Amino acid sequence: IQPALDEIAGMKGVGAVAGPYEGERGAAQISRNGRIAYAQITFTEQANAVPKELVQDVLDTARGAGRDGLQVELGGQAIQRVQEPPTGLAEMVGILAAAVVLFLAFGSFYAMLLPIGIAVFGVGTGLFSTQLLSHSTDIPDLAPLLATLIGLGVGIDYALFIVTRHRRGILRGMEPEESAVTALNTSGRAVLFAGGTVCIALAGMLVTNLRFLDGVVIGTSLTVVFSVLAATTLLPALLGMLGVRVLSRRQRRRLAERGPEPERTSGAAARWSSTVQRRPKAIAAVALAVMAILAIPVLSLRLGATDQGNDDATTTTRKAYDLLAEGFGPGFNGPLQV
Repeated sequence: IQPALDEIAGMKGVGAVAGPYEGERGAAQISRNGRIAYAQITFTEQANAVPKELVQDVLDTARGAGRDGLQVELGGQAIQRVQEPPTGLAEMVGILAAAVVLFLAFGSFYAMLLPIGIAVFGVGTGLFSTQLLSHSTDIPDLAPLLATLIGLGVGIDYALFIVTRHRRGILRGMEPEESAVTALNTSGRAVLFAGGTVCIALAGMLVTNLRFLDGVVIGTSLTVVFSVLAATTLLPALLGMLGVRVLSRRQRRRLAERGPEPERTSGAAARWSSTVQRRPKAIAAVALAVMAILAIPVLSLRLGATDQGNDDATTTTRKAYDLLAEGFGPGFNGPLQV
């Protein structure tokens, strides 16, 4: 153990290493049964400013000391930064899943591509704007992640409103330009209202007096605003360029052979709407009761601050966390500093 600690202490950027074999002070870093010990490494920079290459060197050197009978794990904020998964993976999975669902629903490559393209454009412009604002205000690293997830969700949803209405208009005999105008005049208004509602809801975090949330509100609200702008400006322009190609080939053939579809309301959604309109009070009471039952667990909700005990069980930070709790007691990982 000591040779590994000596090697780490000699690395540029490491300020001090307090090992478990340094007299009486070090003895406190060994558990009572003598099976678990820890060393504390102090860098010369704050955790967020420590180069990842240095942290990786410390990680590799320490883990390299492990052998039969000796398990080495590392914890701390700097180590946690190194083992973070690559950014963008979750978003790519979400986009691919949305693409599959949209293609199955529309049967048209262009109709599938439009909502995703609009969402990506809105998220991109929102993130660029947030990055510019980060030069004049504090933006936490959580903000871009939340902005991306919320932006992709609302961006696809808003574009989907307009594209669906546009396709329906063409199928009923409208010219593409007329259909796009109608879609923007109806579904476009709903998009503006929905976007405004989301921004107002996000702004509610400003009254919590948690100042680090201000940057989250700025980043996510900007992304939503740009998603709305993309859906009401860029999307109609793309609809005009594509014309009837937003329909699938089967729908275009059917439109050419049989002419426009008649306006009709049918299907499960229409039947359910009629049922609700006939018995509004009874269904509202049942819905309220179901929601109240589902909300009962909120009464026993337990909240707490996240730490490395929330990391995946396979990560070295989680293993270090569990070893320290085992060797020095459960409260060792949650000290109150005064």
